[in-house]
Amino acid sequence: MESLKPHQIAFTLSGTERPLVGEWIKVVKDFFATTAAQVADPLVFFSQNSFTNASASNPWAVQVSAPTTPDNRSGGTTNFLSELEPASGLSLVEILESTTVHCTVQLIAVLGHHIEAVRLGALQLLLQLATIFDKKVVDSKKKMDRITLSLQTDDKGYHVPVHEFFHYIGPALSNMTIALVACLEMFYTCPDWTVRGICITALGRIVYENEKIFVEEDHHIL
Repeated sequence: MESLKPHQIAFTLSGTERPLVGEWIKVVKDFFATTAAQVADPLVFFSQNSFTNASASNPWAVQVSAPTTPDNRSGGTTNFLSELEPASGLSLVEILESTTVHCTVQLIAVLGHHIEAVRLGALQLLLQLATIFDKKVVDSKKKMDRITLSLQTDDKGYHVPVHEFFHYIGPALSNMTIALVACLEMFYTCPDWTVRGICITALGRIVYENEKIFVEEDHHIL
């Protein structure tokens, strides 16, 4: 990604979602600094050329400071946003939203990682984000148990559980669907076939679950 352009990552977090997402980003940062610190070398090279929020030494360590305690009186965003690094042409809220997209895409990319703890950690973090957007996501524990077990035991690239997972949470991500697809498309040329395959699987299911959004977008462009 050459730069953080609003038209590429455009989506809107509500005032109540911002502090929750801010806390979620902090957990994602910790995850990539610890559990998922040892990603495959091809990912390192590829992500350095794709995500401007990536660190040169560890591109999966999201460059966002840990948020402070949310200020409920101001919608819970002021303290967290003040700690985000400035970006030319973007407001602090836009930076928060673009960072959310980047974190989500980075998590998707490691759903096929060879280390089980990385796969399962990414799965849980994506589920947490979906739950922020739609509380009903937590209603089907049996479904998530099946997906989790499949992600532990699948020996064919983990495409089946990833496909089922985004069938489950795809609708909850509808608000950021276009932004996710715009970023996931860049992984079509990723040199790591496991990452490329997982991202294509997730992208396809996200598009399918939110088909109406893309139809409306096409009509808007026309």
